Amino acid sequence: MHARLEPRFYHILIVMLILILSVCLVASVNSLHAVRRERTAVEAQKRALETRAVSLQEQAAYAQTDDYIAEVARNELEMLLPGEVLYRAAD
Repeated sequence: MHARLEPRFYHILIVMLILILSVCLVASVNSLHAVRRERTAVEAQKRALETRAVSLQEQAAYAQTDDYIAEVARNELEMLLPGEVLYRAAD
């Protein structure tokens, strides 16, 4: 004959099973929250990069204009138009 298990054993087994499932659930929820936080951060980074890309495209378009070429020629290369005089402040 098989020994019959007491109902107390089944209660303990059920409680242990519930505890294990609860721990698994908590771990899954924590993991889900971490993924959501990371997703939010990545989306914010994406928006920042998209804004930066637009700014760089605008800068690249401006760099193709005559105004930009004149600005660089005057400010960085110290070039002058005919009839202009360059004045420098004394150091």
